[in-house]
Order: sequence, then structure tokens, then C-alpha cells
Amino acid sequence: MDIIDTIDKYYKENGIHSLKFTCPHKSECSFNCQNFTGPRSAFVPDKYTNSYPRITFLSLDPGDGDPDPKKRTPEAMRRQEQRDRIVEKLPKGRHWYETHFWTQQIYNAISSNNISLEETKNYFCHLNSAKCCQNKPNSKEANIILFRNCRKYLPQELRIIAPQILITQGHQAHEAVKDIF
Repeated sequence: MDIIDTIDKYYKENGIHSLKFTCPHKSECSFNCQNFTGPRSAFVPDKYTNSYPRITFLSLDPGDGDPDPKKRTPEAMRRQEQRDRIVEKLPKGRHWYETHFWTQQIYNAISSNNISLEETKNYFCHLNSAKCCQNKPNSKEANIILFRNCRKYLPQELRIIAPQILITQGHQAHEAVKDIF
């Protein structure tokens, strides 16, 4: 079974799949938030399980969420990020560009194969410590309640993803990992 199928199944079984959103914290996390969108899946490229090293980035919350749940599924994230995204066109110095840049730096430092910046999208996994999104202006960080409620999902997500290198991006992501380990 492909890792993306395993993560898809895990999300569905736990109510945090964009197409089967039954999370018990939904009303608490979306309270007074007009722009709330449900969970966005991890980005897992098709070459991730065969790559060395398996690099995973754990970020904060999605920052912005597409209102269409079909665009937040594991397969949709793979298609959007791995097949449709042109890394070279990302704004330099911004979060998503930097994630690709650091993947390239790490991968090329430890592997005998040098990869281009464009190729990095094939070699890292990305997940968020908060699955849902409050869609705050300018991608401001979500309320703390989202991070606290989602922490219970991270240990199994990490077991499924099985990173060899885990990089946290932001305080809430760091705290979530500290709680796990």
C-alpha cells in the first residue's frame, strides 16, 4: 500500500479527512471563524518512500485553505505540489520557497545525488501541526486551540510518514514534537 493511501485511510478513520470531516473538535476550532476550512492533508510526493534521506517538515497551520474539500485531499495535495507547482516561480524568502531550498541543501549535503531546486518537490514530505485553517488575513497563525486539538493526530502521522529527518517550522510545530518525543 502506498504511503498516501495509508495516510488517506488514517485521516478518514479519525475524521480529519477533508471529504469525511467529523472531527469532535470541529465546532470548537471553527467557533466565531467565518472563513474556517476543514483539514488539509499532508503533502507526500510519490518518490518519498524511495528517497534517501526521507525529509519531513512539520509546519504550523495551513495558513490558507481552499474552500473546496476535494482540493485538500492527499492525492490533490500531491498533484498540486508535485505535479502542478513550479518551484522556481515561488517567491524567494517565503515559507514554501524556503522549504524547498532547505530540502535541496540537506539532500545535497548527505546524498551523492545532487538535486535541483525544482526536483526537491519529489523528496520531502510536509505536514501541519494544525490540520484545519481559520484563513486569517495575511496567513496569520491560527488560534492555539487548533494546535492543541490536533496534537493527538501527529504521533501516528509521523509513524506513517517515517521521516529520517524531521524539521519543525514554528513554535507550535516544535512544541508538538516535544510533546511526542
